[in-house]
Parts: sequence; structure tokens; C-alpha cells
Amino acid sequence: MFRKAYFSFIFLTCAVGFGSLTICGQTAPVSGTVEMDGTHAPVTAAIVEAYRTDVKIAPLSGKTNKKGEFTFAGLILGADYALAVSGPGIAPIVYPGVRAGQERIVISVSTGDGHKLTDAEVRSAAATGSKPVDTGLSDDQKKQQAELEAKNA
Repeated sequence: MFRKAYFSFIFLTCAVGFGSLTICGQTAPVSGTVEMDGTHAPVTAAIVEAYRTDVKIAPLSGKTNKKGEFTFAGLILGADYALAVSGPGIAPIVYPGVRAGQERIVISVSTGDGHKLTDAEVRSAAATGSKPVDTGLSDDQKKQQAELEAKNA
């Protein structure tokens, strides 16, 4: 009788332990496309980096394919991410507010000098708002944006 209860207890403990491990390790994919603003032409070989904004760790990195598509297979559920897109001939952009499981994200980029954003620039741009933040704006575009924000306020 004692042996049956003992083995039942051990079995139940192992089942709960393995069940909790699968709950902790849940991930989901994130995918989308990068296209040129206005023409909707796909951007090939653009670097897309997934920065986790709630914890400071190294970003995940990938490139777009010939159709401008990117995929991250295992982002952690419940974590906040910001996607930083850069590449030759485009202005870098930060797309904040991304969660694991989002698919068909469309990121529109404009022409630019092709420089890559630093870790600090991406994190500060991601903290400013929930809409895509383009860091490659010209002075005229910045003035127009400031006027529009003042008008809306």
C-alpha cells in the first residue's frame, strides 16, 4: 500500500514538473515584409533585427529574401520587441510594439544613406511611441512632422 502511494506521488511530481517546463518555453513566430514607401517594391537583403525592449539582451538578426520577407521563428510570448530595419540605399527605421505571434507585418522604408542604427538609438526610438519611428528624416520632413504634431495638439 505504501509503495503504491509513493510511486503515485513520484509520478505526479514528475508530470507537474515536465508540464511546467513546457509552459515556460513557449515561443511564437514573427514574420512580415519590408517594402519601399510609395512603390510597394520589396526590399531585398535588408537587415531586420529584433530587439527585446523589456530586457537588455543582444538582438536577433535576419535578412529579407528576394520577396522582401523576413521571419523570426522563436520569439518569447509576452515579451515586447522592436524591429530595426536597415540596409543599403534605405533610411533606417524602428518598428516598435511587436509581440510574438504577429504575422504579415508590413514595414515601409524610404530611400536614405543606408547607415545602421546603434543599440542605444534603437532602444530610445522604441521607447518614444507605438508607431513606426523613421530616424532618417530630412530637415524639411522633420519640420513638416513637427508642424503636423503641433496642429494635432
